[in-house]
Amino acid sequence: MALEETGISGTIHMFRHTFGATFMKEIGRTDELSKYLSHADIETTKIYAHFAQDYMKETTDKLDKAQRDKQ
Repeated sequence: MALEETGISGTIHMFRHTFGATFMKEIGRTDELSKYLSHADIETTKIYAHFAQDYMKETTDKLDKAQRDKQ
């Protein structure tokens, strides 16, 4: 198996989940992520879009600040 040959521990599912969560945190485009993960149903992709409450608050705060700065 490829993972064994590299010496990396984990499962393919763990790496897919990490990739999906990181992609959503950095890019935030569920439609694009669904293509990378080859999901036919967007609801399946949403499983990978888990966010910690702190991250969601941080993002909301940034959006609020950008809107205030614009005015």
